Amino acid sequence: MNGFAENTCMLEQKRQRATGRLMAVLAAVCFGTESVTVQLCYSGGFNVLTLLTMRYIVAVAMFLTIVLLTKAPLLVAREYRLTVLGMGLLLISGTFLLFLALSKLPATLCILFYYVYPSLTALLAKLFFKQRLGWVRIAALLISALGLILLYWSSAENILLSGVLIVFAAALCHALKLNILGVILLKNNIYTYSFNSAFVATMIVIPVCTVFDGWVFELTAPAVGLMLYLALFVTGAATLLLNRSLSMIPAVDVSIICLLEPPVTALMALLIFNERLSFPQLCGGFLILLAVALPQIYTIYEQKRQHTGQVV
Repeated sequence: MNGFAENTCMLEQKRQRATGRLMAVLAAVCFGTESVTVQLCYSGGFNVLTLLTMRYIVAVAMFLTIVLLTKAPLLVAREYRLTVLGMGLLLISGTFLLFLALSKLPATLCILFYYVYPSLTALLAKLFFKQRLGWVRIAALLISALGLILLYWSSAENILLSGVLIVFAAALCHALKLNILGVILLKNNIYTYSFNSAFVATMIVIPVCTVFDGWVFELTAPAVGLMLYLALFVTGAATLLLNRSLSMIPAVDVSIICLLEPPVTALMALLIFNERLSFPQLCGGFLILLAVALPQIYTIYEQKRQHTGQVV
């Protein structure tokens, strides 16, 4: 009887990890469409502050609606409220730093340096959250680094040191956020946390947008539609998927899966802007996909090996 209960528990854990990985993949695909969509919004009349503010306002309304419909608590547990305030600051700081870096570096170089965050996530997880990395994760991170260089490296001539430092700071914010989320979401309702953190971020960007005269209202209808897509599917649905996956699998695994974002961005640029990929870039995209798949393949192999050992 104990053996049956143990097998049931193991199957449930496997199912949960598989669900977590699937949700991370879906979130990564959504996030991968962000850069191109933001560029289209800018061409439709938005500026940085207006787009950032309006998408968060819509996302907060979405999260609040979900909280009310599911009858989830409006606020996270008291002992986590200060942490959520800090997470909201991290969220806005990371986004602002990334946008600032985009003004100093070519977009390709900015993306290249920003996606150091999976490695930073792994480093922080090892140093401060006592997570075991293992050779598979390390190999995946090394392969992904080579893939990113092939996919996005353009020229050393346009590298500005201040821009590099800023984008690294943005990556550090994101890596720290992922690790902390992996702890918070085990103790709090995901809808409640998502609403609270987005609300904090919105309360920061609204006065900033107002003070710096960032509001722009002469917008095209397609741009408004794209802003709604960003708010509902990227800031909203993708964030919920990411948060749910972080409650099921380690933050390092989630960050590695999120390496799907750059190839999705490249595919979007190909489809919309007809930006052709060179052979080295195609090789880079393949290496990134390999890096994402490697830990998943190894996990499946280990599960089959364990199952075979139990049967024997």
